[in-house]
Amino acid sequence: MLAIIPVSLANAYLFHRFAHRFDLRKAHFLGAALFAFFGLDTVLATQTGFSVWETVVETISEAILLL
Repeated sequence: MLAIIPVSLANAYLFHRFAHRFDLRKAHFLGAALFAFFGLDTVLATQTGFSVWETVVETISEAILLL
C-alpha cells in the first residue's frame, strides 16, 4: 500500500514537467488505435483461437527467460 505514495509523487512530477509537450489529439488517436487493436485481437482469438497479443507476450517472456 505504501508503494502508491512514491508512484503518485513520480506521476505528479512527470506530469508537471512534461504536460506542455503532451498533444491531446495524438493521445486520443493512440488510445483509439489501442482499443481497435485489442478489440480486433479479441475477435480474432474467439473466432480462430489465435491471438497476436498473446503471441507477442509469449515471445518476449521466452526471450527474457533465456537470459
